Amino acid sequence: MERFLKIDKDFLDVRELTLPDGEVVKVSPTDKLIHGHMYDRWKFFTGSGSEYYDSLEDISKALAVHRNTVWRSVDKLNKLGLLAIEKKHIRGYESNVYTRVFLVGEKFKVKKETPAVKASVPESPDTDLENLSPF
Repeated sequence: MERFLKIDKDFLDVRELTLPDGEVVKVSPTDKLIHGHMYDRWKFFTGSGSEYYDSLEDISKALAVHRNTVWRSVDKLNKLGLLAIEKKHIRGYESNVYTRVFLVGEKFKVKKETPAVKASVPESPDTDLENLSPF
């Protein structure tokens, strides 16, 4: 069993997605993490012939993210069309069954762009390294 999470590289490259009506939706690193987790779980469950219906609480605990954050991301991913959700009653409770978790490239044309911000090491004045304290 793999102990790492694979995340859609096309999704990592984007900061926002544009809906067919022209609305621009910003996506956060947390949205991408939640999507990657849900895609991984969806593949696992459907691959074994089961339905995927993790609760928001299950996702929250797995990723150490607040439940409200998970709810907002799931709502956003659904709005973007990256989740196909059916409401079902499971063990007496209404649950979301995630019938499909789409990769970004399946729903959007992804344009590769160069990063807007480049990282660099700031220049610093000469420092006397012998007199530096580690604390």
